[in-house]
Amino acid sequence: MAQIRQEMRRHLLQNTTVAAAVNQIYVDELPDNVTYDCALLRDVTTPLTHNFSGSHLRKTLVQIDIYSETISGKNTVADAVKDSLDGHRGLMGTIETGYVFVTDAGRDTRPPETRLFSKVMEVEVAG
Repeated sequence: MAQIRQEMRRHLLQNTTVAAAVNQIYVDELPDNVTYDCALLRDVTTPLTHNFSGSHLRKTLVQIDIYSETISGKNTVADAVKDSLDGHRGLMGTIETGYVFVTDAGRDTRPPETRLFSKVMEVEVAG
């Protein structure tokens, strides 16, 4: 399911509001030398569901972690990402999506060991 995250990354970076707000969007893990403000895309689940004709409908839950050194940076990136993804239908890069919904608009955190402001969002993609 790496392809979904890669295509989501491409879709987000093609959005001018997202591209202006974020320095980098990473997939799967953060590198050692992270550039803030950034987002990290990770799979949460990839369940299979079935319809009565027996075909598989893929739904993937992607977690998006937003990291920033400021509260306003975190909020700007999170709002841009949410606006770009929530309710999207059609092509996301090269993948045809039935729908994309932000199912959890975010939990704010600030771990004392990093002193970064972060938001954790969840996005469901059905294809």
